[in-house]
Amino acid sequence: MIVIADSGSTKTLWCFVSRNMGITKVHTSGMNPNFITKTDYNIINQTLLPYITNFDPIENVYFYGAGCGTQNGKDKIKQLLQKTFANAYISVETDMLGACIGSCGNASGIVGILGTGSNSCLYNNGTIIQNIPALGYTLCDEGSGNHIGKLLLKTYLRGFMPSDLCCDFKNKYPYDTSYFLDHLYNQPFPNRFLASFAPFAFEHRQHPFVGQLLHKVFQSFFEEQIICYDGYNDYKLHLVGSVAYCFENEIAKVAKEYGITITSIEQSPIDGLISLLSCPYLPLFI
Repeated sequence: MIVIADSGSTKTLWCFVSRNMGITKVHTSGMNPNFITKTDYNIINQTLLPYITNFDPIENVYFYGAGCGTQNGKDKIKQLLQKTFANAYISVETDMLGACIGSCGNASGIVGILGTGSNSCLYNNGTIIQNIPALGYTLCDEGSGNHIGKLLLKTYLRGFMPSDLCCDFKNKYPYDTSYFLDHLYNQPFPNRFLASFAPFAFEHRQHPFVGQLLHKVFQSFFEEQIICYDGYNDYKLHLVGSVAYCFENEIAKVAKEYGITITSIEQSPIDGLISLLSCPYLPLFI
């Protein structure tokens, strides 16, 4: 049996793949090495253990995660995984590479991730050729859930949000300013906290104010992470992630402004990863 994991900052999708027992998918919280603690992982471990003990022996674990672009990040996640999958070979790579393999296979294209955070790259035949540094939620993450949440929350707290929308926001989040600031600056996972407001934008996406906000957010994504690749119009664009999936129409409108047609949008690359298990040329098998 092998295990494939697609992990963002908010959630992780684990797939237990067995020739005898088929595919079982399990959801846990995210495993970004920049934020996760041993206590957080112990909770994840408790969720995974029943599947590990009831299934065939696990030989290989392929983990693709946000925040795993540095060796330190990879090492931290690998050390945590070794506690759970003690006898397995463990490979830790970036969520960006997982998105590329899952959406492009051995073809070429520009691949973007739009979830809690965001990232993009130019990919060809199993290799990331060029990758604009993601730099995290504080500096970048254009077009992401936390970008949407950041702009929503800022306009609300500064009184720039239209009164009807402000009323709906206050009813859904009946807290004072100190509550929001405490979660942003004193509590763990501020990126998840900001991204938690993205569903409000989805529910109110027909409101002119939210529509303009979303247009600004996704325009920033294309400006900062897509059209900066030389010859971007010569490549197919593939998008992965919950924000890409939920705001497909809004993103497509912005893409059209840049003369770009989106080839595919998937909530997760996991199905593509599973379908390519028989292809030995892929980095999945390194």
